[in-house]
Amino acid sequence: MKENLQRIVGILKAPCQGPEKNILVYGSGRLVGALIQEELVDEYQLWVHPVVLGKGVPLFRNEQMRVMLEFQQMQTLKSGVIWFRFFVNKNLSPAGG
Repeated sequence: MKENLQRIVGILKAPCQGPEKNILVYGSGRLVGALIQEELVDEYQLWVHPVVLGKGVPLFRNEQMRVMLEFQQMQTLKSGVIWFRFFVNKNLSPAGG
């Protein structure tokens, strides 16, 4: 599966111009989970909404997965939503793992 995902990501990035060749995945937990598992995600942007839910879909389904992140940016929006930007840091070892 890794080769297929790497090939597809390469095809999607090929027509992009400039140093930034980003692919944004919005709202597809299964696709993101597969990309994370194959170490094809290098940046996370998370939005925290000021709402408490009694239940819901987990952000990450693989409980064994550990990704070390390096904080980059944070912004509080007028709505109360807080936006975070993290880069994956492959040089850090997982805490407790």
